[in-house]
Amino acid sequence: MASKWMDRAVTVTAWMVMGMGTVQGAEKVRWEELEKRVEQAGELRSASVVTRDGRSHHSKRVEINSNQIVLFNHSRMEIVPRQEVARVEIRKRKHYSQHVFENIVGPLGLPVLGAAIFLLDPEPGHRFSSVVAGFALGTVLAPPLLAYGVVSTPVFLAADSVAFLMPSKKFEIVP
Repeated sequence: MASKWMDRAVTVTAWMVMGMGTVQGAEKVRWEELEKRVEQAGELRSASVVTRDGRSHHSKRVEINSNQIVLFNHSRMEIVPRQEVARVEIRKRKHYSQHVFENIVGPLGLPVLGAAIFLLDPEPGHRFSSVVAGFALGTVLAPPLLAYGVVSTPVFLAADSVAFLMPSKKFEIVP
């Protein structure tokens, strides 16, 4: 009986946490305060600028000037004039899953890197033994680093999932 109530409590709590982002309304700010508020939000994962006619512009980096918002997306730059901006939404940029890739693939390349470094040995007669020594050194160093990647992966993925559930900061521009 207690287990059934515990399951229900966990389910209700999970649904409440997932719905938090949809309940949060936009904070009303003046244009002059917008730059300071966006800086307080910290690093961006992405930003969306919604114009008065309902169009949405997305980017990875935002620059706010006194009369416009400049959106940078890879090689493209988009300018939205101040008069057209209705709302700005900011999402945080905490992507820990990239560390998982770096921590697993990096140690696997150590033997090759060690061999390549020792390939540059100035004495041509010892080049083969130097390459073998570099490969062996990389092979010895790889398992502890690989173990770190394996142990830290669940922590990074859990942090990514929590960051994914965090609601975006929404700022509605008022005159």
